[in-house]
Amino acid sequence: MLDNLYDFLSSRYLYTSMLSIPHEYMRLVGRDPFEVGAVAFLSALYDFQMRVSLIRSRFLEIIYYLSGKRIGVFDLLDDKYFEDMLGKLLEKTSFFHRFDRSAALFKILLRTYYETDWESLIPSIEGDIDVGIAEHIYHKTMDSAPSKELAGLLNRFLSRKKSSPHKRINLFLRWMTRDEYPDLGLWSSIIDKKRLLVPLGTEIARTAARVFLGRTKELPRSRKSVYLVTSILRSINPKDPVKYDFVLSRPMILGLCNKDMEYSYCWVCPLKSICEAASRIDPEIQRRVFKEKLRIMDETKRYDRIHNIVLNKGVKYIYEKYVDRLGLICSSDRSVDHGLRPDFFCDHSSPITLVAEAKTSTRSKEAPVQLRTYIDELRIRETSNKKYFAFLIFGKHDPVELGHIIETLYLTNTTRVADRIEIIIVEKEPPIIINIKS
Repeated sequence: MLDNLYDFLSSRYLYTSMLSIPHEYMRLVGRDPFEVGAVAFLSALYDFQMRVSLIRSRFLEIIYYLSGKRIGVFDLLDDKYFEDMLGKLLEKTSFFHRFDRSAALFKILLRTYYETDWESLIPSIEGDIDVGIAEHIYHKTMDSAPSKELAGLLNRFLSRKKSSPHKRINLFLRWMTRDEYPDLGLWSSIIDKKRLLVPLGTEIARTAARVFLGRTKELPRSRKSVYLVTSILRSINPKDPVKYDFVLSRPMILGLCNKDMEYSYCWVCPLKSICEAASRIDPEIQRRVFKEKLRIMDETKRYDRIHNIVLNKGVKYIYEKYVDRLGLICSSDRSVDHGLRPDFFCDHSSPITLVAEAKTSTRSKEAPVQLRTYIDELRIRETSNKKYFAFLIFGKHDPVELGHIIETLYLTNTTRVADRIEIIIVEKEPPIIINIKS
């Protein structure tokens, strides 16, 4: 199951991960292993306490700057290039990172990476590699620019505690060591991937507790939990235990595995067949809770002016493309099951049922599950030879959030239960149409 999901996700999830940054650097700037490693190092360390879409956009601006100037990342150690890049970046974004607003730590960490002989350092580390690297970075950084302000800032990005999970260091080590796409494999000759530890954040702390241990509560984000989850994964794949990192993280990131299991969507989760906690949950209870949530949301959005504008723009496209041509009878206020109401619904004597859901932005993680729920309810009530055309309509969109929406449509098998799926972005005219399944 995990290997199958890895194969499925490895070609899709990259766009919604900070690992896309070193890949983009290689595509636009160059493939020098030392430089790519530095970009991966910074991308991993800054990947916290901010939405991926925001911090990713900052790093993309840096890469576009380097590409435009035809220089490499280490040229940013030159004050002239660094100040020029930072000035252009802050004109567009106003701040770099919520904890490092003016990128004060960025150049210092880049210099630390540049001045480190990694091929000598890593074999010399006794014990856990992540702990040794964290200690090295801290001392090296503080030696080059000692100050209380810097120490406080660095402590936010890199804990010195040996009890820390060192999530982002372990994420960086996974990227650099594993030689299977999408990881980079730049250190495959100096680190055996079987020594890697799982990058334990909230996502894996929750999913691993439920899938492997049958617990509903998350594991504590501690060193002990890192060892526990890694040992479980080693029993599954002794040679490559952290291979399933991003597979296990997806259910929470995509909004399927929520803090309260009652409000999770286990019935469409790709891990449900191997999840010990889900095996003890009645999926119908979760579905009833979700459907009640949809009814409450429906009452609220009826009076939302922006929502109705988005819906009307999307419906205009659907009418022109499908409704008029197929002769469907449609309504924006029809019930599927005495209360469950899609935003737009076409169902008559035609062999095609058309259903659409509108959201003001792509931040709505439950939209794909909502669409799947409507189709499931309709399939129960209708003949088996019906075809289902499904649409998600969005106003404002974020590329990473949109990537999550598309991932969820595939992982929840909505692409299997619907005969056609389109995403309609009405932020501008004409609308952007993304054909998921035709």
